Amino acid sequence: MTRFDHEYHLHTVFLLCVIMPTVSGNICCSYPQFEADTYSDEAYVFIDSGRLGTTYSYYNVTAHMVYDFTKNRTYANVTSVEVSPQLPQPLVSRYQLINDYNNKTQYMFHGNACLKYSIGAFEPLCVPDTAILLSTSYIGNNKTYLDTYLVTHLPDPTEYRESIDRKSCLPVFMTFTLDSSVPDSGTMTSLVMSNVQPGISNPAVFNPPQYCNTSPKEKPHQISRSIRQLLARHPLFASFMHI
Repeated sequence: MTRFDHEYHLHTVFLLCVIMPTVSGNICCSYPQFEADTYSDEAYVFIDSGRLGTTYSYYNVTAHMVYDFTKNRTYANVTSVEVSPQLPQPLVSRYQLINDYNNKTQYMFHGNACLKYSIGAFEPLCVPDTAILLSTSYIGNNKTYLDTYLVTHLPDPTEYRESIDRKSCLPVFMTFTLDSSVPDSGTMTSLVMSNVQPGISNPAVFNPPQYCNTSPKEKPHQISRSIRQLLARHPLFASFMHI
């Protein structure tokens, strides 16, 4: 079985933003269209003294992503590497994702294989005015100032630490953790974003291949579906998430 069709696996690829005029109720919001590169590290730990046993997985994920809020769609070209005691060697996966929010469909494809999943609503990418400012710093010789916020997304109070470029409202670095009902288990993810370019250079990336037309929609495993529902409460993660 490859990582491409493994329903228990979760890849979160994160969407990050640049600025547009502030929307009411938010500190700032993103441009409606842009492209960016992301680099993320993801660690999953499940501790169980019973039949399943303790396990963990570590993922290194890089992606080029295209965001189009104007037409309710996103695209990501993803490469990931998984390391786990359950694998004899690191597992490399490559695939592309298209989120078509008008039709509530996610396409995941590589080669001649295509999977489809149902997705929810498309939310604007904003820093809410309920975010708590934790610190201010700067990077680079030109002193790009960063404001680090603690952002809580409801109804489930999940916290995200986001370092935002003060001038562009761009999340330069982000971390979050998800606890588990199983003691000492959970996930931790960090993200770095670079090479942001406003606008879209190639709108054709939003067109799924023709062989996806005949692919039925998949039903995520219950564990994966629960994680999807939790992560989807943050619009940055929901935009480029696959289960």
